[in-house]
Amino acid sequence: MFKKMISVFVVMWLITFIFVSLSWAENFNVELVGSWQPSDSQGNIDIIKVFGDYAYLGTDQGLCILKVTDPAHPVAVGFCPTIGYVNDIALQGEYVYVASSKPPQGVPGSLRVINISDPQNPYEAGHFDFIDCMEAFNVCIKDHYAYVLTQNLDLVNVKIYTVDIVLPADPHAIGFYSLTDIDRGDIWIEDHYLYITAGYSLLVLDISNPENIHEIGSYIADEYLFKIYMQDHYAYVTQDFSYLIIDIATPFEPKLVTKNIVPFTSSTPLNICVLGDYAYFTHGDLGISILNVANPSSQVAGHYDTPALARDICADSEYIYIADSRFLNAKSSLLVLKFTPNLPAEKPVNLSPPNGTQDTTTLITLRTSGFSDPDNSAHKASQWRVFNSSNVVVFDSGTDAKNLVKITLPQGALNYDATYAWQVRYQDDHNMWSEWSEKTSFATMPYTQFSFVQVSDVHIGARELQWGCQLPPGFFWDSPLESLLNLCENIIYARFLEVLKAINDLDPKPNFIVITGDNVDWADRSILPSQSGAHLKSFQEALKNENFNRLPFYVVPGNHDRYEYELAPIGEGTYGGGNDHLAQYYTLMNKPEGAEFLAGFEQYDQSSDGADYGLDRYNYYFNHNGYLFIGLDSGSDTDLEPKDKRTSGSNDWGPEGAGLHAKHIAALNQLPEYVPKIPFCHHPVLTGHAEEDDQHYPDGCFIGEHDNFVKYCRDNNVKIVLSGHTHENQILALKPNETGNPYVGEKLISGTAYPWFAQTPSATRGNSGAYRII
Repeated sequence: MFKKMISVFVVMWLITFIFVSLSWAENFNVELVGSWQPSDSQGNIDIIKVFGDYAYLGTDQGLCILKVTDPAHPVAVGFCPTIGYVNDIALQGEYVYVASSKPPQGVPGSLRVINISDPQNPYEAGHFDFIDCMEAFNVCIKDHYAYVLTQNLDLVNVKIYTVDIVLPADPHAIGFYSLTDIDRGDIWIEDHYLYITAGYSLLVLDISNPENIHEIGSYIADEYLFKIYMQDHYAYVTQDFSYLIIDIATPFEPKLVTKNIVPFTSSTPLNICVLGDYAYFTHGDLGISILNVANPSSQVAGHYDTPALARDICADSEYIYIADSRFLNAKSSLLVLKFTPNLPAEKPVNLSPPNGTQDTTTLITLRTSGFSDPDNSAHKASQWRVFNSSNVVVFDSGTDAKNLVKITLPQGALNYDATYAWQVRYQDDHNMWSEWSEKTSFATMPYTQFSFVQVSDVHIGARELQWGCQLPPGFFWDSPLESLLNLCENIIYARFLEVLKAINDLDPKPNFIVITGDNVDWADRSILPSQSGAHLKSFQEALKNENFNRLPFYVVPGNHDRYEYELAPIGEGTYGGGNDHLAQYYTLMNKPEGAEFLAGFEQYDQSSDGADYGLDRYNYYFNHNGYLFIGLDSGSDTDLEPKDKRTSGSNDWGPEGAGLHAKHIAALNQLPEYVPKIPFCHHPVLTGHAEEDDQHYPDGCFIGEHDNFVKYCRDNNVKIVLSGHTHENQILALKPNETGNPYVGEKLISGTAYPWFAQTPSATRGNSGAYRII
């Protein structure tokens, strides 16, 4: 980082020195190639022009001529002293025309004509003095005339003199054009028109008749105008901290194209040069900056912090030439620089949805190829656009620094039963935009309203008080009091039937039911083989009872669906009696009709490890109205809470689930990303409660691949994840910031972005008859 100390002198009753440290950006995309310093007798460089193999430097002592065929080693070949400072240079044929000012006392501003036919021996061939003018600021040549901008002795008026230079040894004025209340400006000639910055105005003068210059057009700006440069019928004009691009294709009516800020500067640019797509600015002690005028919104394309005071600048197809004027202890010099522009990122490629996709939802996710930049610049932002069939933009993200390679369109952006096209472009960290991707299309489905219901934690076979039936501890299922047991079972079974009837009687009728585990309290009702799987059979019979349920149902198992029976040995890390690894479940429950296995789950793992981590047939998905519903098995018990805390009255929300496996995440990533998704499983992802002994995981959630699943939900158009297990009724969202643990979650508030994470209470516990309508 370069820093300069600028001395600001304030003269009141005494002189106070205030040193202000200004820090600018590091040099980038510009490197020093060569330099040259004038001698004291050659003076301080203020002006530079490069023509062919030579650079012509205007100093406060005269004209220096350097050969620059080897830019790394500029060589001085000639010098011609002048009367007064060199303010501007124009070249025609074998002559350099110099506008000079600040001459010795009593000598007016003048036009000096220097013969450069022999660059090693330049000499003054003639001159013309502007008697009533103190300074000559600028000079332009058109045919056999020099047009010189001068300042009157009154310091408030300027004149543009027309000087006949047919005989370079005898230049003489043939007329002038006066402007009042203007202290100075800048001029440029394009075709038969002369353009001058005059205060707040850019004036257009017709010079087709040099003896009758007259105004034909103007542009009035909002601020004072300073330097001007022209290229391809556009005028580039500097202001305080900014520059204008003005269309001059019609000289009678100049039109503003855009006003652009010049970043990183604390003063007006001293000069400007434009070549191709880039404008080059000098900023005095702050060096030079380079901006892309073809992409004005981009950041600085290059910067170089010169040793002294960058005053004038010119450029050719390979190099930049700087007149670096003396400043404080830094000597004046010519600098030759090389600019290597930042290149835009490669054009993105639309990936998803595939071109021509039909019957998508309106909540679609768009995804494009990864960011690739030839300069290894970083991906700063993207811009997404969606067009309707009339090619009208219906969605424009603007500059989006969050959704870089994919975006889920907001609700309301698209209509049903319509065709759309979309494209995206990338912005690098220099604010340079790539080309737009090629448009691809998709069509949304016709509108069809639907709803569904979530049921959870039916717990057929439970015998605790909260289910309305409590039996003594140690009660054997095959005891003489089996009739009491049957009564308990019948109470819960009846409640479940009531819930199913209530769901089936809803108006409008739901399209289907998802049931998120703990369907039974024990997989085996009894240690007697004749009673094996009785609870599961009752659960299955209820779902198929046409008097109470006529809806399709989609079921996943929970931790209780693995428990064997009450007095089975309690395994390490489990609450229940034993673990049958879904052996009973396998015999009765199959993949729902119309669903498809997740990739890789066609052959389920019946080993104990496989069942405990949900590597079984109960991982599937189905499509309804463009949404993918994904049933997942979140595994068996794996409690993070030590057993002594479980029984000591601590606020524990139940055992955690073993969770998912890397195989689940791999399978999920094979599903179409653009399709909205609703996963459902038994154990929650977020609970809003941190586990006491492991603050990373929410208490009672599933553990395996937990964070990867959260990231999957966040990045793959997941709308809501449905679960049960804790018997709580709440909807949570990821924490929007990094304070605390974002994976614990927090209560949903209005406007919170997807994904959401819902927990639904037990359908049979107490008298609630709970279910969730979505």
